[in-house]
Amino acid sequence: MERKAAAETRRHTPENGATVWAVAAIVAWAAVLIAAAAISGIFGELSRHTLLIGALGLGFVVMATASVSLLRHDLRDYFSTARGQSRNIRR
Repeated sequence: MERKAAAETRRHTPENGATVWAVAAIVAWAAVLIAAAAISGIFGELSRHTLLIGALGLGFVVMATASVSLLRHDLRDYFSTARGQSRNIRR
């Protein structure tokens, strides 16, 4: 029985593994495109003020994404336990 459980846990893949790699690929590709645009001079001259606004905007997007992800995870856990408890009560 223990061998079967160990085999099942080895085969278990993370739920959001593909999502993490997809986001990493998009971020890497965006960095390459931005670097190419900066080198070619498309952006013109960037000031510190412009970079600060960009960094603050990026930080806002990252924090909002993390908040939504954590909220979805918490709601999924809450509803899965609530469903399990209601099944136990009915029996």
